[in-house]
Amino acid sequence: MQIESYHKKGSKMNIQLQIEPELKNIVENAVKPLQNEIQNLKSLLQNFKNKDDELLTDIEVSQILKIGKSTVWDRHKKDPTFPKPKKIGAATRWRKAEIIEYIHK
Repeated sequence: MQIESYHKKGSKMNIQLQIEPELKNIVENAVKPLQNEIQNLKSLLQNFKNKDDELLTDIEVSQILKIGKSTVWDRHKKDPTFPKPKKIGAATRWRKAEIIEYIHK
């Protein structure tokens, strides 16, 4: 790092040595929370990469179960063992892992 100085060469080096550790601490303190956040986001992304954690639409559920879309909704209402969907805003989704588990019962 090069720091301009209004004094002779020796002073320039002293200023650099005094300021550089402070900048290093500032940068480390700013970067550490960002590194933690990046690690958290990587963990979340890894969870979503797991194919069994996919969220499925009623059409996708009907294709996996080889039934009609209306039958998916009928089972949702009438079959207590049928996986419960998750509401995401106005959308309704089923966890793929739960649908696969339902198939194997």
